[in-house]
Amino acid sequence: MKPARVIVSLLVALVVVVSAACGGSDEQGGPSTTPATGPAQAPVALTGGSTTLAIDIQTAGVLADNGLEIAAVAPAREISSGVRDTTLRFPISGGEARPDTLAGRIEHRGGLSVGDGTRRVIFRKLVVDTVARQLTADAGAGRIPLLNL
Repeated sequence: MKPARVIVSLLVALVVVVSAACGGSDEQGGPSTTPATGPAQAPVALTGGSTTLAIDIQTAGVLADNGLEIAAVAPAREISSGVRDTTLRFPISGGEARPDTLAGRIEHRGGLSVGDGTRRVIFRKLVVDTVARQLTADAGAGRIPLLNL
C-alpha cells in the first residue's frame, strides 16, 4: 500500500475511533454550558492543569480489530493502557476562556499517535474550541479537525 494511502486510512480510522470515544448524543443530559447571566465577562488566560481523554471499550475494540493502537506523545502521557481501559492526559499549555460561558480555546502540549506497528500518524498541538465544540490538531500539513465535542 502506498504511504499516502496508509496515512489517509489511519486518519479515517482515527476519526471513527475518536468519534466513538466521545460516545453519547446531544439528547443525553442538559445543556453543556451555563447560560450567561449579567454582563459578559472578559476571557481569562488558561495555564496549568490537563485534559483527559478516556477511550471506551467499543473504541478500543475497533482499534484492535483494525490492528491500530493509539498512544500519547510526550509530554502527554498514558494514565492507563489496555484493551478495556485506555486514558490519555494532555497538559494544558495555554488558551483562554470566558468564566461566564466557558467560551474559548484550550491549547495542549504533546499529542497522540495512531499506528499499526509499522507506520503511525502523529497529531500535535491539540486545541479544544469550546465555541465550535471541536478538537483540532496539527498533523504536519496544517490544522485538521479530529472530532466534534
